[in-house]
Amino acid sequence: MTGNGRLLRLDGSRGGGHALRVALGAAAVTGRGFVMRDVRAARDRPGVQSQHQIVVQAVAEICGARVEGNDLHASEVRFEPTALAPGDYSFDAGTISSAVLLMQSVALPLVFADGPSTIVIDGATHVPFAPVASFIEDAWVPALHRFGIDIAIRSIRPGFYPREKGRIEIALGGGGATRRFEQMDRGELTGVFARSITGALPFHVVERQLDRVVSELSARGVAVVGGTETHLTEAPGTVVQLRAEFTEPTTAVFAALGMKGERAEEVAGRAVRELIGFLDGTGTTELRTSDQLLFPLAASTHGGAYVAPRWSAHIRAALDVLDLFFPDRLRIVQGPDGLRVSADACDA
Repeated sequence: MTGNGRLLRLDGSRGGGHALRVALGAAAVTGRGFVMRDVRAARDRPGVQSQHQIVVQAVAEICGARVEGNDLHASEVRFEPTALAPGDYSFDAGTISSAVLLMQSVALPLVFADGPSTIVIDGATHVPFAPVASFIEDAWVPALHRFGIDIAIRSIRPGFYPREKGRIEIALGGGGATRRFEQMDRGELTGVFARSITGALPFHVVERQLDRVVSELSARGVAVVGGTETHLTEAPGTVVQLRAEFTEPTTAVFAALGMKGERAEEVAGRAVRELIGFLDGTGTTELRTSDQLLFPLAASTHGGAYVAPRWSAHIRAALDVLDLFFPDRLRIVQGPDGLRVSADACDA
């Protein structure tokens, strides 16, 4: 990737839709336009897909961007923002695109706007290969609070992929980060809170999920408490989410979205294995949150530091993009305790 000329030149051949979403947010915050070539070239279905079109259109709306190439299967997108505008926004992600990814794509730039905003997103809140709605409640929003960012979830109505729309409503205070983010030590595990969530499924499913979590974690000597949540949704769906609490205090969240034909015990087992892998490994933030912290860390003037468990494709893709919009801002060093990510405080 090169940054020659007024428009940044981005290589979209690796990183998939994540690289495009990070570039859109960074452009909206910095006012710097870009051209991304070879969009998602390494994917089985390369180019811009419908879910990416929705995100490009939404971010363009919040920053008055001029857009070229946002066509289905397009390999090149040109995005030129004017000014980030706080306000009241409503977007529709449809039933097969992730309402959560769309919400994050517009919320992250708007938290750095110079005034408050509200965002309402209609769409599927539980989609494979994307964060589920409960994850943003327990992981993403609390992480942004540690930057001093003013963000609050007003309500979430679940909608399970592939045929149901839910709704997410959030409020943003604007003004960006107000303090340094620091999470260099997780401390000792104090306990785990489990959420077993279902929609349009028999009640025994939600109970079996929770029972399996309690059984497996108790056998390892991990203190666990939990609860069940059942929703009157149109489409069936299930989630097991585990929030680990540590002494520092820090939290790490692991969510497993049930797949068609998967037993309740298997969904619970996936969430438990992710948690145990983190407890037995390194890092102060779990992998999904680790890549999502890069953007606010780069955009914040207060700096910060944390330890990711390891490199991931999303971390590499985000770093490639952010290094162009925020040159020499982020430092990543592989250490014995994981991947050390940091940024110094700087002038606005």
